[in-house]
Amino acid sequence: SRVERVVDERTVNKPQKAFLMRKPREFHEEDKAREQDRIAQNEEGLRRGMARNEQGQQEPGMYVPTSGMRIDR
Repeated sequence: SRVERVVDERTVNKPQKAFLMRKPREFHEEDKAREQDRIAQNEEGLRRGMARNEQGQQEPGMYVPTSGMRIDR
């Protein structure tokens, strides 16, 4: 079944229609697996002392305390 709504009624002169769509479960699972891989890579980098800052720059020993890094789940 298709869900249709009118959007931007109050902000534009000519509102548009929008449709709510479902993503197939396989696509959702693939997306989540890629997301988990990125998280695992980031955590491994943190354990090795190779963290990235907000600008995406990476330097050895960044953000690693002298006592070491520990990640609890």
